[in-house]
Amino acid sequence: MSDQSSVHLDVKDNHVVMKNGIVEVTISKPDGFVTGISYHGVNNLLESHNEDYDRGIKGTSFQVVLENEELVEISFTRKWDSSLKDHIAPINVDKRFIMRKDVTGFYSYGIFEHLAEWPAFNLPQTRIVYKLRKDKFRYMAVADNRQRKMPLPEDRLGKRGRPLAYPEAVLLVHPVEEEFKGEVDDKYEYSCENKDLKVHGWISHNLDLGCWQIIPSNEFRSGGLLKQNLTSHVGPISLAMFISAHYAGEDMVMKVKAGESWKKVFGPVFTYLNCLPDQTSDPLSLWQDAKNQMLIEVQSWPYGFPASEDYALSDKRGCINGRLLVRDKSLSDELLPANGAFIGLAPPGEVGSWQTESKGYQFWTEADADGYFTINNIREGEYNLNAYVTGWIGDYQYEELITITAGCDIDISSIVYEPPRDGPTVWEIGIPDRSAAEFFVPDPNPKYINKLYIGHPDRYWDLVWSEYGTPGTTGNSERIKGTSFEVVVENEELVEISFTRKWDSSLQDHIAPINVDKRFIMRKDVTGFYSYGIFEHLAEWPAFNLPQTRIVYKLRKDKFRYMAVADNRQRRMPLPEDRLGKRGRPLAYPEAVLLVHPVEEEFKGEVDDKYEYSCENKDLKVHGWISHNLDLGCWQIIPSNEFRSGGLCKQNLTSHVGPISLAMFISAHYAGEDMVMKVKAGESWKKVFGPVFTYLNCLPDQTSDPLSLWQDAKNQMLIEVQSWPYDFPASEDYALSDKRGCISGRLLVRDKLLSDELLPANGASIGLAPPGEVGSWQTESKGYQFWTEADADGYFTITNIREGEYNLNAYVTGWIGDYQYEQLITITAGCDIDISSIVYEPPRDGPTVWEIGIPDRSAAEFFVPDPNPKYINKLYIGHPDRFRQYGLWERYTELYPKEDLVFTIGVSDYQKDWFFAHLEKVQENSTYKLRITLATANVAELQVRMNEDESEKSLIFTTGVIGHDNTIARHGIHGLYRLYNVDVPSEKLLEGDNTLFLTQAMTTVGAFNGLMYDYIRLEEPCLASNFH
Repeated sequence: MSDQSSVHLDVKDNHVVMKNGIVEVTISKPDGFVTGISYHGVNNLLESHNEDYDRGIKGTSFQVVLENEELVEISFTRKWDSSLKDHIAPINVDKRFIMRKDVTGFYSYGIFEHLAEWPAFNLPQTRIVYKLRKDKFRYMAVADNRQRKMPLPEDRLGKRGRPLAYPEAVLLVHPVEEEFKGEVDDKYEYSCENKDLKVHGWISHNLDLGCWQIIPSNEFRSGGLLKQNLTSHVGPISLAMFISAHYAGEDMVMKVKAGESWKKVFGPVFTYLNCLPDQTSDPLSLWQDAKNQMLIEVQSWPYGFPASEDYALSDKRGCINGRLLVRDKSLSDELLPANGAFIGLAPPGEVGSWQTESKGYQFWTEADADGYFTINNIREGEYNLNAYVTGWIGDYQYEELITITAGCDIDISSIVYEPPRDGPTVWEIGIPDRSAAEFFVPDPNPKYINKLYIGHPDRYWDLVWSEYGTPGTTGNSERIKGTSFEVVVENEELVEISFTRKWDSSLQDHIAPINVDKRFIMRKDVTGFYSYGIFEHLAEWPAFNLPQTRIVYKLRKDKFRYMAVADNRQRRMPLPEDRLGKRGRPLAYPEAVLLVHPVEEEFKGEVDDKYEYSCENKDLKVHGWISHNLDLGCWQIIPSNEFRSGGLCKQNLTSHVGPISLAMFISAHYAGEDMVMKVKAGESWKKVFGPVFTYLNCLPDQTSDPLSLWQDAKNQMLIEVQSWPYDFPASEDYALSDKRGCISGRLLVRDKLLSDELLPANGASIGLAPPGEVGSWQTESKGYQFWTEADADGYFTITNIREGEYNLNAYVTGWIGDYQYEQLITITAGCDIDISSIVYEPPRDGPTVWEIGIPDRSAAEFFVPDPNPKYINKLYIGHPDRFRQYGLWERYTELYPKEDLVFTIGVSDYQKDWFFAHLEKVQENSTYKLRITLATANVAELQVRMNEDESEKSLIFTTGVIGHDNTIARHGIHGLYRLYNVDVPSEKLLEGDNTLFLTQAMTTVGAFNGLMYDYIRLEEPCLASNFH
């Protein structure tokens, strides 16, 4: 008797069966249609009522290619000849199926061939389709955050569904199950980029099993890593797409000419089946198991078992490696590593042609933080080496063809990409990442929703991270999602709960390489709740940057309209929709919006800008919102600065239109890249952020003033500050008061010009911060800082300091420079250190000849002009913080139109004559460069005008009619990438405001004609004075 786990093949008259003791696959003969998949005691996972025409390419000949106990490979071929002209595509097709011993699934691949003497033809699409049993498979998973229970196919038909603008989109008006009523079902809503499309499929909750399509390689798919393809959708349908014109249009259609020979192997792809180990297991764990299997398949590529000579085994492949650097003259003369660049080999063609290439094979990888890359397992042939780098526009192509031979290992050393650049950036819109995802995406019409894409949480922790070495203050935005829940403490007095997210190497490049523990606490008789988090990076994990982390609350816009940040910084706020569409006009940067047609007339002509409500850490202890119609308030109280970056003077965001309320922990705002937290390889790091307190209050009666809620919130803030450090958080990483120490002393100042005596450092800011250079506390974010203010005699005490080593730092208004105590301070539990008197001698080489301003680390004493009346915030009219008005930088050119400011010592007054910001003037009589990169286009024409009407005479650029991507209709955020470089003569620019007109001129063809922008940048002329 043969081994049940061995692979068996039963050949019948009209079908064949492959089985290995785990899975049975039935295939019609000679058609080669998969008609049955049996697994885990279920006779057939496929829909039994499929018609033959639903199953595609019919074979005419069957052959057993390989049969032994370890493996079976069978072939279903279809040959073309001239008698079949006009009936079937002029190609030979060889469909192959493989079953292996002890493998829970089966493999499929195909070889397509066109001979030179055959007719020319187009091939817009080829794919594998499986239709599963609709009574069993209801839960679909495409990604961690894109999975859901799906409607039934009959919900789309007849009176149950109403077709919308195109047949794939159907409004479910009378679905079988009420939960789907009012939703839109549309297969394009589940599309995915090739780089992320490695596994997707279905879970059957009543069978406790899953059926998955695993695509282990992108080499045989068209269009490169960013090409979007269909995945799974209502049916239940599961697809393996090889060639498709979706999201690219006709440019992507494969066109084989007369006299051209062509052959390509598609696949193998793996149909994977899994089941739960027991009935107590979570069915969603099948998705995690499928992802793990996908990693195994990817690591096993190229497979060693396919028998076709057309399939290239590993010994018929080669390798290339090197380093990509970027030189962008506006940033630096240095060569910058192309951190995270996408680098790939594709068949020879023009620069960027890989986007629409489908005849050959492509091999892509992602460069590391230093720009190094390796591409393995490349099929023999000639290729262009291509690359694109997020953060820079355009495409790179190596100047020579790359020839890959079996076993080669090519090292091309360092190569340099110089992105298009004619001068420094004047302004920019968007992020050059080949996507429009960063732009405003409106809420859907409530009549046309998909619940999967509703309600990205309005209460969340988030962070921005990037690979170590990435320049700038931006990166990958991540809302921190827990994967595990635990009740930490539960009694009558207090509840503390934990939501953790663990990192491992399988998550590299997807989420920040840290463990996160988000904690929430509710206490008896307390009107609110506490939130804190513990972030941890292990030494063996990848280096990374952390520009930002925070807690965000988005309140109800119909209830909360009055915002308070300080006693003299509170007001009724506009609505979020006032910033959008025709109601608001974006200004020099996206956060600043001129309200031109707000819902309420009182806001017309004002500028809304979240940065106008920023606050220094020392003053940022409470802020929030009042609801006048509910008579209640919602407040963020930050009881300590110890866990915030940058010391007392660091400015952070507070609350702004949304209504949004923030608790900022780390941010690069007002400091730039120097403030970005950088954790190196081999470095371990852990930090506790918070707790912060979300405080709620209400009026005692209807006669009370709603603004008294602000005073009550300030009183509560004082209680929380006095209660710090809290004694109730349960985490061992949070330092209770018995794990803290104290330091005291007196700071004196000796300035030889004023006196030989030691002067008390009246009001000095004195603090402990992690060891570093003098002044480094300003950009420190990894550790904790503890600050206080000296009294009039220079005496100070800092209490409740966490254990550790610190520098003692100080600065004193009235004197320049930073003080740092010469020895490290070691804090231990319960210590009370008295360092007695210490002396700061500020920089001084001689008596003062003259001085301008006050050494107080601020420019507030200098002349701040009135704002342009077109750009005001009413809150700051006549306000001491008038510098917070928008556009004050533009007033310099208006006030000094011909000559720069001249300040005469002894005559001029710095409060009236010294402009608070030193700015450059606009260049004249030269050519500016406008760079426009499009994320997609569909039968669109982009026309560009500057400060003129819509006549042909005023046109400075047009793309002509471009694109057939159809991305807008198919719920994508990008299609084909396009770069346009537009010359803007300086004589087209006006003094003051300029208007750039971007017109989509194709208006009469259809509802989906249009384009999406990736990024727009204006560069000023290249002059030696302003160019590196």
